[in-house]
Amino acid sequence: MGTESYVRLARLCCVSASGGDSLVREVTSWEGVSTAEGRFGSTRFLLGRRELGHLHPPATLDMPLPPKRKRELVESGDAERHRWTPPDSGWVTIRLADEAAAGRAVALLRERFEHARALTEDRKRPSPEPI
Repeated sequence: MGTESYVRLARLCCVSASGGDSLVREVTSWEGVSTAEGRFGSTRFLLGRRELGHLHPPATLDMPLPPKRKRELVESGDAERHRWTPPDSGWVTIRLADEAAAGRAVALLRERFEHARALTEDRKRPSPEPI
């Protein structure tokens, strides 16, 4: 899905109570993604046992990111440090306050999904035979 598609999706799902529902529908349409109930009424997005992030209704997404990506997003104002995790963790909070924020959130979740899927595929490959 290209950036334009994420922007179109954001228009469908941004900033209302139904916005979270639309985000959940989009993310769970990706192969292998399931949901589970999280703390404080959140919906967790999982690929296998790996959490991609979780949505607190109606429009707050928490997700883990690599440290460099977290710094970029916090410095640009596109994310906040997660308030309950240690400062050096990769967790961020993204407020889905408008279409642009919702589109970025879906794109970030997709980025983490692709990363998690690649890790899963690497684990499935047989190790090379020793020489």
